[in-house]
Amino acid sequence: MKQPKIAEVLLKRGARVNDRTKSGRTALHQAVWQDDKRFVELLLEAGADIHVADDSNWTPIWLSNRWEPFSILIERGARVDGVDQEGSTLLKRMVLATSSFQQDDGIKMLNKLVELGLKVSNEKPDKHGKTLLMETINKYPINMEKNQIAYWLLKQGIDPLHTSKSGGTALHYACKVGDLELVKTLLSLGADVNAKITDNADSFFGFKKGMTPLDCVTEYGSERKSILAELKKSTGKSAPKAPIDLEIEGNVVRLQGKDRKEILEEMLQITKNLKANVFSHPDYDDPDHDLDWEFQGEDIDELDFFSKCVEDLELRPLVVRYVSQILNANEEEGEPIYVHDELEAGGYAMQALVATGEKAYLELLNKYIHSIDIDHTVHLHELMDVARKAYSKTRLAPIEKMLDKLGLAR
Repeated sequence: MKQPKIAEVLLKRGARVNDRTKSGRTALHQAVWQDDKRFVELLLEAGADIHVADDSNWTPIWLSNRWEPFSILIERGARVDGVDQEGSTLLKRMVLATSSFQQDDGIKMLNKLVELGLKVSNEKPDKHGKTLLMETINKYPINMEKNQIAYWLLKQGIDPLHTSKSGGTALHYACKVGDLELVKTLLSLGADVNAKITDNADSFFGFKKGMTPLDCVTEYGSERKSILAELKKSTGKSAPKAPIDLEIEGNVVRLQGKDRKEILEEMLQITKNLKANVFSHPDYDDPDHDLDWEFQGEDIDELDFFSKCVEDLELRPLVVRYVSQILNANEEEGEPIYVHDELEAGGYAMQALVATGEKAYLELLNKYIHSIDIDHTVHLHELMDVARKAYSKTRLAPIEKMLDKLGLAR
């Protein structure tokens, strides 16, 4: 006799649907954890409370690791805000619960949470400085084809270059688990192949003081020749030059890259610290902090450039990173000092991403809008015209409401 049928018999005999265990859980918690769609529906029909929290402050939806029980609870009005006893959000819980398996369902659930207002940008590093990206990579089973959730986090704008308090980077973790494609992606985003673990605080995760990403490969899988070759090829390249050798005249930075990837990597290196790399340059002259890019050999229309970069799935994460760096720079300064030309350059990149119609970029669009100088909104109107063609009214409703609140609606 299947569990739902047994439960149905018990409920007809007067079983109390919301009774709790010593840990505060109800039958609905258990049904969701077991991914039993029919059992979940039966309990809800009997009046199960979808908002009751256990001793960890987890409501039933926090135990979801499959789409069907999750979506049923969402349709019934389950709340997705709040944090558990450890201070973790539901988004973090879903990332870690589905990183080791069921990543297809995980991506669907995560996209829904973003649609409902949760943001990857709110996921701060833990007390040891480890990011959600690092934790996700660490849980990756090597027999899976691709760590979709790690790439989803990158697409959402999570910092791939963050360093933990012990010196650990996402690249260390990718090398440890043997994820060649992610190693390549992180290197393309500027990961430091020479970064060293600075103490033994992360020895529990297998990192010892002095270890580089290369050491992680030899320690945990010297047979991973492809990763070793990739790291050795990048050795010495990833440490940034200080200062960057730039050719600047007035407010124009002449880029030296010969192809789109080189150009994007150069722009990322420059925008990592605009104040030091550009605004403090002896040849830079513009009190308003305007900034123009000049491409090698010919004038390239920025929208066309970024659109072609976004079409290339290998380059798209670099475009996301570029927009994120500009917005993070504004946020750190406390006001949008990089206005007009430079912000519009970020806007053209944002426009190219939005044109894809992917839900993953709505959070970045929201952050972009909050960073715009109130006196420079012409490009915003063009950007929103593109967004309205790419997304449904329902999906854009929170952003439209926010534009109206900020006085930026047209």
